[in-house]
Amino acid sequence: MEGAQITPWEVRVGLARRGWQTELRLTRTGLARSDRDRVSAGCWARRMHWAGGIAEVCLHEHGVLDPAGPDAPSRLRDLIDRVDRLCAKAERDFPDTVPCQLTERGEDGLLRLAVNTFQTGHLIPQRRDLTPSEAIPPGVEAGPDAHLFALLLAAKDGLEAEDSLNPHFGRTRYARDCENRDWGYKLRLAVREANGVKVAFRPQEFTTRLLAPRAVSGLIGGSKAALTDLFRAYGPEGELAGMTPNGLPPGFETLAEMIAARKAEEAARSAEGTPSP
Repeated sequence: MEGAQITPWEVRVGLARRGWQTELRLTRTGLARSDRDRVSAGCWARRMHWAGGIAEVCLHEHGVLDPAGPDAPSRLRDLIDRVDRLCAKAERDFPDTVPCQLTERGEDGLLRLAVNTFQTGHLIPQRRDLTPSEAIPPGVEAGPDAHLFALLLAAKDGLEAEDSLNPHFGRTRYARDCENRDWGYKLRLAVREANGVKVAFRPQEFTTRLLAPRAVSGLIGGSKAALTDLFRAYGPEGELAGMTPNGLPPGFETLAEMIAARKAEEAARSAEGTPSP
């Protein structure tokens, strides 16, 4: 529809068509206990090809928000939009050199960019002939988009969420083989607390090569529901209660168990005179 605002997923797929891999992350790691109801939100955009050569460019924006707050979707969308504008600025202002971002902001509100002299110096003038192309079907990004709401719902329910729209699908490639790259979506969810006990970080991965927003939103919601139901089943009121010593699904450990195991390993190394890794 003419004049309609494009969705966050359309922004991300648009970046993918220009070769940018995007990642979103919602985590409570690093926040004070007084911020238990908030999450640290970040958006990254990465490219491994620049100015006709192989070079890594990583641009990112961050913020802290309440995933249950009414403004959470718009604030997360703002992070994506700012990264999109930052990528466009890098493409426009650094056609022949590799950019990197600084910590201060310019008059446009975006983080300032500068020449990455190290990466630029490693571009080979005689071999700056790489122009990536992306195998993304036209119109795949169209349709209702609820992927930010689904990620925020997972964060509101205590999970840590991290996703990636990236070209690391399909066959294995060398860096110079960048024609018609296959894109897909990867989601990582981690339960950090269950039944009143802190759980050691062990994210579970879910992937799809379907880039339609309905498929992506459904993957997030379904994966979150499956993981939540799994932990409920092994909890005190679940049908599998008592099947594991710690009340968690097989393969998971409490944070206290992980710390105790590491201390035991350190003590064993010290007794043997073996240095820690």
